[in-house]
Amino acid sequence: MTVTEQGTAGAAGPGAVGDTIEQERLHRKQELAAAFRIFGRFGFSEGVAGHITARDPEHTDRFGSTRSG
Repeated sequence: MTVTEQGTAGAAGPGAVGDTIEQERLHRKQELAAAFRIFGRFGFSEGVAGHITARDPEHTDRFGSTRSG
């Protein structure tokens, strides 16, 4: 799953890579971390300019993001 697909894909949906929810969650965390590194490299690290989230594959009302502060 690419970073751009994660907003619409569920654990069993298009682009799912893990056999289990835990594997899918780990993959999404890794993709999110990679996206933050890329954003940081291009200077998008201040305020909402670097805001990226990833939906949890099990609890679709939860998102992973960076800590503020």
